[in-house]
Amino acid sequence: MVRFSNIFPIDSNPFGKSYGEWSVQWWQWLCEISKEKNPAYDKEGELTHINQNNPHVLFLCQTVEGVENKPIRKNYISDGKSNSCQLLTAYQ
Repeated sequence: MVRFSNIFPIDSNPFGKSYGEWSVQWWQWLCEISKEKNPAYDKEGELTHINQNNPHVLFLCQTVEGVENKPIRKNYISDGKSNSCQLLTAYQ
Protein backbone atom coordinates (compact mmCIF):
# COMPACT_ATOMS: atom_id res chain seq x y z
CA MET A 1 0.00 0.00 0.00
CA VAL A 2 1.33 3.43 -0.91
CA ARG A 3 0.85 6.05 1.74
CA PHE A 4 1.78 9.70 1.33
CA SER A 5 1.96 11.49 4.63
CA ASN A 6 4.10 14.43 3.53
CA ILE A 7 4.84 15.90 0.16
CA PHE A 8 7.21 18.78 0.67
CA PRO A 9 6.30 22.10 -0.99
CA ILE A 10 8.61 23.08 -3.86
CA ASP A 11 9.94 26.12 -1.95
CA SER A 12 10.72 24.11 1.22
CA ASN A 13 14.04 22.71 2.41
CA PRO A 14 13.39 19.08 3.40
CA PHE A 15 16.07 17.92 5.80
CA GLY A 16 17.95 21.21 5.28
CA LYS A 17 18.31 21.06 1.46
CA SER A 18 16.41 22.64 -1.41
CA TYR A 19 14.89 20.55 -4.18
CA GLY A 20 17.80 21.61 -6.38
CA GLU A 21 20.31 20.39 -3.80
CA TRP A 22 18.44 17.08 -3.48
CA SER A 23 18.56 16.75 -7.28
CA VAL A 24 22.34 17.19 -7.18
CA GLN A 25 22.58 14.58 -4.40
CA TRP A 26 20.45 12.15 -6.41
CA TRP A 27 22.62 12.51 -9.54
CA GLN A 28 25.78 12.10 -7.43
CA TRP A 29 24.30 8.94 -5.91
CA LEU A 30 23.46 7.47 -9.33
CA CYS A 31 26.68 8.46 -11.10
CA GLU A 32 28.96 7.15 -8.34
CA ILE A 33 27.68 3.59 -8.85
CA SER A 34 29.42 1.45 -11.47
CA LYS A 35 27.30 0.30 -14.42
CA GLU A 36 27.52 -3.32 -13.22
CA LYS A 37 25.84 -2.43 -9.89
CA ASN A 38 23.79 0.56 -10.98
CA PRO A 39 20.03 0.39 -10.32
CA ALA A 40 19.43 2.22 -13.61
CA TYR A 41 20.73 -0.85 -15.48
CA ASP A 42 19.24 -3.41 -13.12
CA LYS A 43 17.12 -5.94 -15.02
CA GLU A 44 15.78 -7.60 -11.88
CA GLY A 45 15.25 -4.62 -9.56
CA GLU A 46 17.61 -6.04 -6.94
CA LEU A 47 20.13 -3.19 -6.70
CA THR A 48 17.99 -0.45 -5.18
CA HIS A 49 19.91 -0.67 -1.89
CA ILE A 50 23.32 0.14 -3.44
CA ASN A 51 25.01 3.20 -1.90
CA GLN A 52 21.94 4.26 0.10
CA ASN A 53 23.79 6.15 2.83
CA ASN A 54 21.47 9.03 3.65
CA PRO A 55 19.57 8.61 6.93
CA HIS A 56 16.62 10.74 5.74
CA VAL A 57 16.13 9.92 2.07
CA LEU A 58 15.95 6.78 -0.08
CA PHE A 59 17.00 7.51 -3.67
CA LEU A 60 15.02 5.71 -6.37
CA CYS A 61 15.33 5.53 -10.16
CA GLN A 62 13.80 3.87 -13.17
CA THR A 63 15.76 1.84 -15.69
CA VAL A 64 17.35 3.38 -18.76
CA GLU A 65 16.19 2.58 -22.29
CA GLY A 66 17.59 -0.64 -23.59
CA VAL A 67 17.25 -2.60 -20.35
CA GLU A 68 15.47 -5.76 -21.43
CA ASN A 69 13.08 -6.13 -18.50
CA LYS A 70 11.15 -3.41 -16.80
CA PRO A 71 11.57 -4.44 -13.18
CA ILE A 72 8.83 -4.37 -10.63
CA ARG A 73 10.47 -3.04 -7.52
CA LYS A 74 9.25 -3.32 -3.98
CA ASN A 75 10.90 -0.97 -1.53
CA TYR A 76 10.24 -0.61 2.13
CA ILE A 77 10.74 2.92 3.35
CA SER A 78 11.07 3.31 7.10
CA ASP A 79 8.78 5.71 8.95
CA GLY A 80 10.36 9.14 8.98
CA LYS A 81 12.33 8.48 5.77
CA SER A 82 11.47 10.17 2.49
CA ASN A 83 12.27 9.21 -1.08
CA SER A 84 13.71 11.14 -3.99
CA CYS A 85 13.26 10.13 -7.60
CA GLN A 86 14.44 11.99 -10.69
CA LEU A 87 13.53 11.27 -14.29
CA LEU A 88 16.30 9.72 -16.35
CA THR A 89 16.35 11.47 -19.67
CA ALA A 90 19.87 11.09 -21.02
CA TYR A 91 22.00 8.85 -18.81
CA GLN A 92 24.22 6.39 -20.67
